[in-house]
This record gives sequence, structure tokens and C-alpha cells, in this order.
Amino acid sequence: MGHRTTRLRPSADEFQRMRPWRSEEMKVANSNSPDVTNLKPSDHQAFFEVLDSPPSPTEALRAAFRRRKEALVDACADSPSTN
Repeated sequence: MGHRTTRLRPSADEFQRMRPWRSEEMKVANSNSPDVTNLKPSDHQAFFEVLDSPPSPTEALRAAFRRRKEALVDACADSPSTN
């Protein structure tokens, strides 16, 4: 008796056909597009310098992450187990 299989992922050919970034589907951003941000040379330099070496997190940011972590832990402890 033959086995029946279910594919959970598309084949490479199917993926190639459905990919959303195909060149004919992509639109070129122009200067009026909300996807384009024009920076002055000094702003451009500052922006990429910060990306290359980001500042250390402030105590306020660390505290915000601690609060979020605690909230997630509390939420997991309060939720019923699925086991």
C-alpha cells in the first residue's frame, strides 16, 4: 500500500514562483516615497557611526527590559500548562 505524504513547505520551484521580491513586482522607491529618508552628509555620517558602534544601554532601558522580562515570566506562570 502506498504512503500518503503532506508537504509543509513549497518546493524550490514553487517558492521561486511565489517570492514577493521578484524584480517585476518591486517598485523603485523615489524621493517622495515614505520608504526613502534623505539625510544631510553630517546626519548620514552620524547615523552610520551609531549603527557601527551603538551606545551602551542606559539604566532606564535596562530597567524597562527587566520589567518586560518579569511581566513575561509572570504571564507564563499564570497561564495553564498545556502538558
